Amino acid sequence: MDNPSRKPGELVFNALMVLVSLVLLYQAYHITDHHTLSSPAAFPLSATAIMVFFSALNFYQSWQKRPVTQAIKGFFKHILPINVMVMMGLIALFALSLESIGFIISALVFLTAAVYIFYRQSWWRALSMALVALVGIYCIFRLVFLVILPEGVVPEGEVLAWLSALFNGGGQ
Repeated sequence: MDNPSRKPGELVFNALMVLVSLVLLYQAYHITDHHTLSSPAAFPLSATAIMVFFSALNFYQSWQKRPVTQAIKGFFKHILPINVMVMMGLIALFALSLESIGFIISALVFLTAAVYIFYRQSWWRALSMALVALVGIYCIFRLVFLVILPEGVVPEGEVLAWLSALFNGGGQ
């Protein structure tokens, strides 16, 4: 039987899976000092041990395959195309600006840019779609699930207090 060639990025991905599995196994080992079948670490230890075994097996199997031709070109074509890299950049900028600018403005800019770039809409349409999505996201996470979102430059607490007073009949 002919030995098939690896897919672009397959060997690196499988190596990363082995490393991640080993780190998780290490973390699971340090959950408790005693390791019995009824300890809190029993399930995480068994799950991560299985992860280490199968990720190592996948790594070995991909190591046995023929190396891919044009690995770099194939990697960027199949694994990491330009739209994925752009989205990763947008997510990184969103994460970096979240604490200093706050959730509302960061999310609005992120959603507007994503809609504008990926759906090729006008700026106004992208902004309106982002606003609708942001209102929905905000209502679900902040008002329903009571998740504390980074406030940043928008005085969210004061706005919520004013709205609460307004709807309770005490607004000025």
